[in-house]
Amino acid sequence: MNKEEFRELVIPITEKERLYRAQPERSLDYYNEKTSGLRKEVDVYVLPVPVQRENSQGHGVFSDRVSLNPAPLDGIAFNKQTRFSQVPLHRHDYIEMNYVYEGCCTARINGQTVEMRTGDVCIMDSGVTHTILPTGEGDIVLNCLMDRRYFTASFVERFAASGPIPRFLSYALSEQRDHSRYLLFHTDQRPIFRDLMENVFCEYLDPQLCAEGAISNYMNLVFIELVRCYQGEMESEYRQARRSYLTEILRYMDDHCTSCTLEETAARFGFHPNALSRMIRQSTGSSFKELITDGRLAKAAFLLRSTSQPIHEIALQCGYSNQSFFYKKFAGRYGCTPAEYRARS
Repeated sequence: MNKEEFRELVIPITEKERLYRAQPERSLDYYNEKTSGLRKEVDVYVLPVPVQRENSQGHGVFSDRVSLNPAPLDGIAFNKQTRFSQVPLHRHDYIEMNYVYEGCCTARINGQTVEMRTGDVCIMDSGVTHTILPTGEGDIVLNCLMDRRYFTASFVERFAASGPIPRFLSYALSEQRDHSRYLLFHTDQRPIFRDLMENVFCEYLDPQLCAEGAISNYMNLVFIELVRCYQGEMESEYRQARRSYLTEILRYMDDHCTSCTLEETAARFGFHPNALSRMIRQSTGSSFKELITDGRLAKAAFLLRSTSQPIHEIALQCGYSNQSFFYKKFAGRYGCTPAEYRARS
């Protein structure tokens, strides 16, 4: 399936959508069926837990003109919001990502009204009470449902090891204090995001060889684009308020890891050293010193791979005047000596 075929699949009105447009109340039948696996707590429905049981032939049908055999996946599933349907307030134990592929929609999340338009993405943590109000014919909302293990393995663990900025952003997007958070992204200025989402759904609906691996890699790229979008929006917001956002500070630390100090960095960005130290620790899970060490060792590893400079020169270039100390730190991070690392590269 290519992207044009995908559009031809999801845009036409389905038989179920025609029914809901004519008789909106019929869209509530699913929630009233005793066999649906739903339960109701006060005024909120609790949806069944296993994400892998959700598929394109469920409540959100992609098309009734084509027979589909979606990829069997573990921990993640994809769906399409059924247009014209009434969806009562509900919550579930998995993470949901809604993407407005075309048109617009109105969501109610934890009592707040959230207006979304083409390119907007909303990630809702497990436990968030939400619904999407009935959408119109021109509104296409695509859903990605992930259990927390999949989300953590694909996103948090991968990016937390990729440097100070991705680590900070992975914490921002995955904080689990109360399971009642949601995040809104505006990807309309990032056309690559639309391409990635189309690729994911094409692979899911018409699986080819190694489909599960392809979908996993596409989802990693989806998360990377969301990280970049989140970072850009927050930095823009803070610049308008004439304040320094943490990712700018982390970037400065990474660029000047061989020379900057806590006191100098704090003064540069208008913080008291203790305040900056606390902010970095709370946001990244690492101390200022640990992040500086990460940067220095990463730079040393790069120079070992890409140059023939003597190791003692690399140590000095990366801020280590004591070569024995450099060897100890490097071995602690990479599990081998600098010479062994260079030989393996």
